[in-house]
Amino acid sequence: VIKRPHSFLALSIPSFLYVIQNNLNMVAIGNLPPAIYTVVYQLKVFSAAIINVIFFKRVLGMQKWLAIGTLFIGVVLAQWKHGEPKPTDDEDAAGQSYTLGLFCALCATVTSGVAGTFMEWAMKTTKSNTATDVLHTWEPTMWTKNIALAFFGVVGSTVAMLTKDRKKILEYGAFNDFKTSLLVAILLQAAGGLLVGAVLKYADNIIKGFVTSVGVIFASLASVYLFNFIITSTFVIGAV
Repeated sequence: VIKRPHSFLALSIPSFLYVIQNNLNMVAIGNLPPAIYTVVYQLKVFSAAIINVIFFKRVLGMQKWLAIGTLFIGVVLAQWKHGEPKPTDDEDAAGQSYTLGLFCALCATVTSGVAGTFMEWAMKTTKSNTATDVLHTWEPTMWTKNIALAFFGVVGSTVAMLTKDRKKILEYGAFNDFKTSLLVAILLQAAGGLLVGAVLKYADNIIKGFVTSVGVIFASLASVYLFNFIITSTFVIGAV
């Protein structure tokens, strides 16, 4: 914070973008079948590629553009016949909206692409040559940058939390009804965040997106078992 303030502050941009992305994901997950959400969310690879080309002036070969185009078509096919499903009584009570979920998932792909690009830049930034930095040769490691990233995320989320739920927090506490399943989800998110940081440092944002696409298979299988998700032929083709 003191010796490398520019490095610290640079992480505020992707951090606040991740806060927005996480909240968009929450809304999307609450309104879409998990399998559909997972496939649609893979469009973050498409947005990451476009932003990489613009921001890093990176030249993508025909093979990569073909892969990205195939991914885009696959996402469209995967949710083609699902459309707006007829809600159950429970879903009516919860106010679920397929259209809202789809819109939030698409917005999250854009914020993911922008945040991932900024993160890749931050993770790969080398020492600058300013007079101040000559006196301090220490360069923050990936782990230190992850802590800085988390700091801004906590600040942004805390402001949003107090704005929306201040009265309930004062009455019941911030950790009211924290269940084991929620704690497991938090640990998975934290571990995933550290892995993403490593991938962005040693590879790039586009590769990160394609590798995590493997999660489509697991999400689809889990959705069939947990949420009675119906796998259609177009979904299979799109997911593949």
